Amino acid sequence: AQTTLSPQIAGLTCAGSNINLQVSQVIGATYQWTGPNGFSSTIYNPSIPNANTSNSGLYSVAMNILGCGVFRDSIDLIVHPAPTITISPNDSICQGQTKNLILTPTGTAPWRVGYTDGSKTDTLTIVTAPYTLAVSPKAQTTYTLLSITDANSCTAASLTGAPNVSSTVSLYAKPVPVFTVSAPACENQLFSFTDQSIANTSGLARWYWNFKDGNTKDTTGGGTFTKSFATWGTYPVQSLVESNKGCLSDTVTTNVTVHPKPVVGFILPKVCLSDASALFTDTTTIADGSAAQM
Repeated sequence: AQTTLSPQIAGLTCAGSNINLQVSQVIGATYQWTGPNGFSSTIYNPSIPNANTSNSGLYSVAMNILGCGVFRDSIDLIVHPAPTITISPNDSICQGQTKNLILTPTGTAPWRVGYTDGSKTDTLTIVTAPYTLAVSPKAQTTYTLLSITDANSCTAASLTGAPNVSSTVSLYAKPVPVFTVSAPACENQLFSFTDQSIANTSGLARWYWNFKDGNTKDTTGGGTFTKSFATWGTYPVQSLVESNKGCLSDTVTTNVTVHPKPVVGFILPKVCLSDASALFTDTTTIADGSAAQM
């Protein structure tokens, strides 16, 4: 009767693993396996210890059953390299910004990648390489790769101590805009604006002003400057500063009150030359109603 060997590969076929070959065991039969790199074995289920990609190739087996003949078969073995992965770069960003970290795996997609940010661990499924991981840390954070498994279920033996498996993202603190305005003034009179902004981790490079009267100011210097407002009212003046690292502050708003000028007026009395005095009536007005305070 014809005997079918149907050789099989048991378990994983990853570099660094022990790969097991096998055929059905027949009592009383003898076996002869041959393969790449001078591989030879006389058992029905031989193992290739600590295999590598050079062990890939055709493995042939012959089974000799006394009185029944010799039966032959073969199987093609592909030893898959262990996957690797790197992460980059190390960088510094402004507080509140997002940094794209680049993960570059090798092996067969898709991959499952474990990583930690020092406080929690997570697992990514990566379909195409390279992969972009967007992070927005609240403080300096190091992102470290822990493991990788590819579509062949092959894993890296250990990522500990491997090159380029961690990236540190540092933060530049936001600058803080601060300014003062001189005592209240009237329309068309000059106000003094004095910048007192705080740079924090680096110097200041630009100052942005919006006076809410249709005018803005963009300058590379702080200090003190003057400005007038053509119409009375309350103006929510806004200031924004930028550090020399390109970090923008939050916007600070201060209400600047511009007073109207008084409109002077009076009523002439009817008076005779013989009268001891004359009563003049003041009709001066101020548009914001503050005339009552005079």
